[in-house]
Amino acid sequence: MLIASIAHYREVFERGQAIIDHTQYTNGEEVRVAMEDPSSAAARFLNYRQNFNPELDMTFLDTFRQADKRFTAYNEPQAIRDWVDDMSFMHDDLVRWVHVAVDYQSSTKSQADLDDATATVRQDLVQAEADARAVHRVETP
Repeated sequence: MLIASIAHYREVFERGQAIIDHTQYTNGEEVRVAMEDPSSAAARFLNYRQNFNPELDMTFLDTFRQADKRFTAYNEPQAIRDWVDDMSFMHDDLVRWVHVAVDYQSSTKSQADLDDATATVRQDLVQAEADARAVHRVETP
């Protein structure tokens, strides 16, 4: 369940990355013009934000509530709390990545900025996976 939630966010993130790729426009006006062409990266990224809604996708909290029901206050592993904390960090960093990507498209952020934001989200996902594996070890001794 926890791993499936991570996979969901990884897919959402990778879909956005595939759209952004290395497409940069000269300025905000060029981005606005590009949005009128549904095949442009600008229009596709706007569509991605509207349809996948990474900024408001908090489904990991539902997953946490479901997974947490398997434990009592006496046997709840610290790893499940670590998982929800790390997923919260990941979500915050995913939102930051979306905003950096928008700024990257309009050339107000650099490739290095985009790369840094990308690396942070990836690291968050790796940490959440480690937490999920630790929870799984407690569930299946």
